[in-house]
Order: sequence, then C-alpha cells, then structure tokens
Amino acid sequence: MAIDSQNDEVAWISFGPHLARFESPDVIIFRPIGDVSADEIRQFLAELLTWPRPARGFFYLIDATRLRHQSVQIATEMRNLPLNVFRARAMIGATFQHRVTDDLMRRAMFRLYHARPESEAKHFATEIEARAWFDSLRTQA
Repeated sequence: MAIDSQNDEVAWISFGPHLARFESPDVIIFRPIGDVSADEIRQFLAELLTWPRPARGFFYLIDATRLRHQSVQIATEMRNLPLNVFRARAMIGATFQHRVTDDLMRRAMFRLYHARPESEAKHFATEIEARAWFDSLRTQA
C-alpha cells in the first residue's frame, strides 16, 4: 500500500524519480521509485539537513512499495549524518529482500563505522500502522 499522506503543507521535492517532503513538526516522508543511487541519496540528505530539525530528531517514513534496488553506498552516505537526525524510522510495503537488505545495512553501519543506528526502526504493512507507532513514541519520555 502506498503512502496516502493527508498533509500537503509542503510540496514534494524530487531527487531523480524519487520524492520526499517534510511534514511539520517532525516527519520526513521518502518515496523511492525504482533504483536508488548514491548520488540521489546524497541530494536527498543534503536537502534534509536544511529542514528544521526537531530536538529529538525526525521520524522517517519510507514508502518502499515502488523501490526496486538501493545502492549499498547509502550506508556510507548515512554515516556522515549527525547522530540525532532520525529519532525513528518506519518502512512500509517492503519486500522480504528489502527488509533483509535494510537490516544488514543497519548492522554493517553499526559494526563498520561504529555509528549508532536510529533509536528504532520497524517495518509495517501500512502508513496508518507506521504513524500510530510514531504517535506512541511521541508520548514516551
């Protein structure tokens, strides 16, 4: 199921065929379409760092329903981010292959770069489930 975000306060920004946007106060949505290259991720991360960052970090929602392949160089790009950029990350609509690759990349980042992964990362079938999880995390101290 694709993201059907109701908040249109900020227009979608494109990075190649991929789309992203910021939803106030603390959600970033990323919609990869097809293959994601390291250059496209660099563009996305450069833009992300210009958005007003919440003190505890962004909630990062990835709609993987149209994702085909992501470059493993993404891990290299992500390690250059400040540690508090993401508070939690939810991926929706991911295939088994995407979930395994995502988990392996997170583990590799931690082991190779000693980078602390986001506080939490989970996979969900729908955006509603992911947003409910974000809401539950917001209520925690």
